[in-house]
Amino acid sequence: ALARRLVRDEVRDCRLGTLAERFHTAVRPNHRAFDDAMATAEVLHHLLERAGSLGVLALDDLIDLPTVKGHPQLSKLRLVQHLPRRPGVYLFRDRGGRTLYVGKALDLRRRVRSYFTGDERRKVSQLLRETETIDHIVCSGELEAAVLEVRLIHDLMPRFNRQAKVWKKYAYLKLTLDERFPRLSVVRVVKPGDGCLYLGPLSSAKAARLVAEAIESVVPIRRCTQKPGRVLRAAPCAPAQLGVSSCPCAGDISEAGYRTFVDQVVAGLGPEPRLLLGPLDAKMRALAEAGRYEEAADVRDRLAALTRALGRQRRIDALRRAGRIVVEIDGEGGAVVEHGRLVSAWPATTAGAGDGAGPALPLDFAPAARTPPEAGAPLPRDLADEVGTVAAWLEARAGRVRLIECSGDLASSLPRLPRYDPRPASRRDPTFV
Repeated sequence: ALARRLVRDEVRDCRLGTLAERFHTAVRPNHRAFDDAMATAEVLHHLLERAGSLGVLALDDLIDLPTVKGHPQLSKLRLVQHLPRRPGVYLFRDRGGRTLYVGKALDLRRRVRSYFTGDERRKVSQLLRETETIDHIVCSGELEAAVLEVRLIHDLMPRFNRQAKVWKKYAYLKLTLDERFPRLSVVRVVKPGDGCLYLGPLSSAKAARLVAEAIESVVPIRRCTQKPGRVLRAAPCAPAQLGVSSCPCAGDISEAGYRTFVDQVVAGLGPEPRLLLGPLDAKMRALAEAGRYEEAADVRDRLAALTRALGRQRRIDALRRAGRIVVEIDGEGGAVVEHGRLVSAWPATTAGAGDGAGPALPLDFAPAARTPPEAGAPLPRDLADEVGTVAAWLEARAGRVRLIECSGDLASSLPRLPRYDPRPASRRDPTFV
């Protein structure tokens, strides 16, 4: 297998006799066990020299070498040679030094080598063709690497990172409490101090619209965008005529009566999710029992979108309210988090790290250098990935975390949310679970 990868273009076949002849071995194979073994050893030595020129200096690199899927990629395998076997972030750069791709790894050398030994995606081949150098930043562990990856992607906007553009599509679901008759609206930008209720950021405007549909199918809150004024409409809006919403613009409900709908939405998005989830769950089950499975699946999808949004909002809000927390995990080290953002981290071998004095993040990407979000305000879109990463990391290790310090409150009296997500766990984005 090594010969097929390294010298296939130089020989007619890769039999032992042919290879021994090509490399002029001192012992030629003759179907005698000892001579054949000696010839095989000499051939292997020559192949090791060839592999070494490509940067293959370790046994696992050598074992994976035959799976490299093309000579253009093989010639750049030497770029992996200097990478350590430690956690960190790697950066593919082109000839002009521009960053093409940023990724994270628990083993930098193994992860980057995998691009050459098994990944057949079209974009990977294009990435490798354009790559001229591979830089790296060693981190203390998985959390620091994940957070630094997010920050670098947002700052450098690498062309091959999908996440570099996706976060700009995040959206909020807004309940317009600054109006006499509030409604649900999908917005990209938060207006600080407007007194409105925001849910999010959510993964896209489509996801936010699906959550809005879930709420509107339970509470007949107005859907028309026209603000109710002194002059009433001649006829109710179309949703009101269909019986799925109220229409204050036509005068069919008083401000006090409409307030009960708004209170239900506010409570359902906060301490009493059953007010929204309960009717949807009952409707889904009734449709399924009646054999109307497609309609039941539509309701289930709305339920799943709403529970995902509520669950993610709870995790992020709880982490931000906790203030400064210092945690340690056996075998992984520790971290200092302030209002959901990673301030410092240290590996498991660092002595005396329990006082929270871990090393600062590299490249001056510490949160202190950036403007913190306003207290009580919705989380900005550009921080959603980072805070979601920290929250997911802590939740995955909840049974092993040792809490050393917490300036706020991590406890919650909110009821547990049910799960309706039909996707397998392997396909769920941990940032938007």
